[in-house]
Amino acid sequence: MKKHIKIALIIVSSLLLVACATLSKKSETKLYVNDWPAFSLSYPAHWLKKTSDSKFVFRAEAPKGFPAFRIAIISNMDMPLKYSTSIYLPELSNMGKDINVFYDKKAKLKDGTPAQEVELEWVTNAGIKLNTLFLTAKKDDIWILVTVSDTKGRIEGDLRKIPYSLKIKPVKEAPISYSYKVPEQTADGWQTAHVAEANLDEKILTDLIKNILNEKYKDIHSVLIVKDGKLVLEEYFPGQDYERDHISFTRDDMHGIASVTKSFASTLIGIAIDKGMIKGTDQNLISFFPEHKKLLGENGKKIKLRHILSMTAGFDWDETTFLYNDSHNPYWIMLGPEREHIIEYILSRPIKSQPGVEFTYNSGLSLLLGAIVEKRSSIKNKDFAQKYLFGPLGISKYEWGYWDAAGKVPRTDGGLYLLPRDMAKFGYLFVNGGKWKGRQIISAKWIEEATKERIKLYPMMATGYGYQWWLYEFIMNNEIIKSYVADGWGGQRIFIFPTLDMVVVFTAGNYSTPHSQVFNMMYDMVNKHILPAIVSSK
Repeated sequence: MKKHIKIALIIVSSLLLVACATLSKKSETKLYVNDWPAFSLSYPAHWLKKTSDSKFVFRAEAPKGFPAFRIAIISNMDMPLKYSTSIYLPELSNMGKDINVFYDKKAKLKDGTPAQEVELEWVTNAGIKLNTLFLTAKKDDIWILVTVSDTKGRIEGDLRKIPYSLKIKPVKEAPISYSYKVPEQTADGWQTAHVAEANLDEKILTDLIKNILNEKYKDIHSVLIVKDGKLVLEEYFPGQDYERDHISFTRDDMHGIASVTKSFASTLIGIAIDKGMIKGTDQNLISFFPEHKKLLGENGKKIKLRHILSMTAGFDWDETTFLYNDSHNPYWIMLGPEREHIIEYILSRPIKSQPGVEFTYNSGLSLLLGAIVEKRSSIKNKDFAQKYLFGPLGISKYEWGYWDAAGKVPRTDGGLYLLPRDMAKFGYLFVNGGKWKGRQIISAKWIEEATKERIKLYPMMATGYGYQWWLYEFIMNNEIIKSYVADGWGGQRIFIFPTLDMVVVFTAGNYSTPHSQVFNMMYDMVNKHILPAIVSSK
């Protein structure tokens, strides 16, 4: 689980950028009345209005830019109301300076909803001196942050009344409607079809989408299903991508796929083996990093590439007990003072267990994979991917960078941005024997090697682990259905069901939710909706 301050960055960024929602009607009192399913609010009619399809963030501001008024719905925040302001105020320092808090106190909206109010003055990074009133309210599990900013000093009078006019209504009052539609046929290589053609029950899948819309399954950004080689379901929902502004997602928006990247890194290793650039998974660590022979010692001979791929190298590395901003977390240390010496730091960790015996989640090992690809191919990781994987798949829109300024450590631990449709292409390779449009991109042998259970994970949530692939089991018709899964922070997933000729892709924004809860939610959507849609096929 990532730190709470990242939530704050998302919230404050959303508030201070141009993001918006639907404005509906004009009242007789010359006020615009915003009427969302969750709440309504009135503000001066002469203020500019900016709209989009998003229900998460709203903005209105006076014609000359100030006063400015914004609302954000805060997802996944679970804390007493009195502490709500303390979580995002420190992050405001990233967007300005000279912050002076006038007060932080309890308040109530006109309808009696409890709230917390804080008013401060500050100077933005653009040099604009502002006074801002923050009003945080919670009702029926909806967290809403309201801000009013002005350049003319304290927020008083009619300006203060605006946020207090907020009326929060239960989400259950919002009618949820959804009608299935066949994914659009584009020039990206996917054939599309109706779910019925793939023997999937439209009603059950419609219920899944409705459950996402009514937030039973929270912060889902996309759902795609490929069945029998055709894209049969493709839906997108608004939300907040990590390190990105608020987005009303479409098929044209890339999404950060977090640790799903690790499965791509493993695949590049497989391609390098297929092409003879790497002899095989029994090569030892020293053969890849001879310049660190002294640092590795005898461990450099004992640790094989297969141990790196299966996260059984034996290094002392606890990435899961501590938060990612904790000074005890080796991942945090690696990307802090050690950032320009990442490889050395990873290889210098003491050995805790015999290689091949114990699974330890270690993103540092995934970073080594990118470095190995570059060493053995003599080209950059991104260029290697483009030449041997992305290019053949027809993938042209993506981002994949480096952790260090010198460009020696590609972000093969979690730095890839892709379109969900292209995530599905990657997944389909593993259903289709490594082929896309008749072209062999990955060998069937590597697919078998990469997805074979290398270590059992009991009592963890997945049953086992392969070469940067998680192994899951589902029950369908009293039979065990095996799946291998590319799993990423926040709810990024590629589920691959070889025996069902099916790939399921999710992107999501559950960055502050404990991993166990995210796991349960993603598993639940597949287990209670997607697989039963096959069971109930006509």
